[in-house]
Amino acid sequence: MKTPRTIPPGPDTPTFMDFPLCLDLENLDADFAILGIPYGAPYGDDTIPNDQADAPSAVRRESKRLCLGMDHWDFDLNGPLFNGHGVRAVDCGNIPGNPADTKQHYQMAENAVRKILERGACPIIIGGDHGVPIPVFQALEPQGPLNIVQIDAHIDWRDERNGVHDGYSSPMRRASELPHVNSITQIGMRAQGSARTQEVRDALDYGAEIITAYQVYEQGMDQILKRFTKNERYYITIDADGLD
Repeated sequence: MKTPRTIPPGPDTPTFMDFPLCLDLENLDADFAILGIPYGAPYGDDTIPNDQADAPSAVRRESKRLCLGMDHWDFDLNGPLFNGHGVRAVDCGNIPGNPADTKQHYQMAENAVRKILERGACPIIIGGDHGVPIPVFQALEPQGPLNIVQIDAHIDWRDERNGVHDGYSSPMRRASELPHVNSITQIGMRAQGSARTQEVRDALDYGAEIITAYQVYEQGMDQILKRFTKNERYYITIDADGLD
């Protein structure tokens, strides 16, 4: 039996913001496609409990609680979310997979994102830990040259950890190796993470622009946004600890 490209979020999980569920990516017809990628590559030495595989479901549950209706006024946006523009958004469910075989999971994720792009939709990914952008970066190859904007507390430039090259400490290193990635801007760095002196030097030698949390506080987000121009393509990846 052929493994489906995507599966429903779960028996007790709503779709993101109650968007229609679309598991048929071959006939996807939407402007935006929500996709859950639950499993990142484990390191084998994690001592901190890590339930990232439930994150896509948790985000969907919170979205239903926080969005009471598409016609409700949003004071962050100064109007309803889509504001009568006829935007089509669907939830494409989750990438299936065995947590013990993340290579297959990543390959299925890359294939699904490529199909979403082929159908003309913009993919919005819910992880999973911060290793899951790696297959997404690879799938974005037809969209290049691409500029990566990372909102995070850590730079994620480790080449490997315990022999794992595609875990949550490595997505920016893997992005830097892709010819269709034009630039990397990293916003919100603070305190300690997995980066050692060499990883920071590697990031700066590549040309990554690292903007610390203190710089954001001191300069304000309006000044940060002036670094970006409107006539280029960007992919934004957000790690949860960057929201601090």
